Amino acid sequence: MAQVTESEAIASARAQLRLGGNVPVDAWEVQRIDQTGESYWLVIFGERDAAVGAGAIDAQTGEVMVSASLPGTQKQLAVDAATALQIAGMPPGTPIRLAWKSCPASRSPLYPLWEIVGGNETIYVDQQAKLWRSLAGRDRGG
Repeated sequence: MAQVTESEAIASARAQLRLGGNVPVDAWEVQRIDQTGESYWLVIFGERDAAVGAGAIDAQTGEVMVSASLPGTQKQLAVDAATALQIAGMPPGTPIRLAWKSCPASRSPLYPLWEIVGGNETIYVDQQAKLWRSLAGRDRGG
C-alpha cells in the first residue's frame, strides 16, 4: 500500500478531532524505533505555543493511532531540533530526527523523542528536555 501523504494525515486528524479548516496545523513524520521501516505522522493543530489538538496517524495505513483535544495553553512539541542538539551537546548538522517507541522516555506517540546520532552513539532527548542514553528500563543518563 502507498504511504499516506502529509495532506491525507492532516485531513484524517482534522476529521477525528472535528477541527475546522481555519485551525492552523503542522505535521512531522516520526520514525518508529520499535518497528523498523515504519513511521507515523504527528499532526498538531493550533498556534505554535497553543496546541488545541494532536493526532498520530499511521503513515502506512492512515489509521488514527491516538488523538487528543488540548487546552491551547502550551506547545505540544516543546523541544525543537536545535534545542535537542544543544541538550545533547552536539553541533548543528548532527543527524537528528523525530522517533518513538513506548519506553520510560515516552509512553505516547504524541510525545516523540529526538533521536541524535553522534559518533558511535545514539542518544535521545524527550519533550521535557531530558537526555536519555538508553531507552531500555529506567536508565536515564545525561
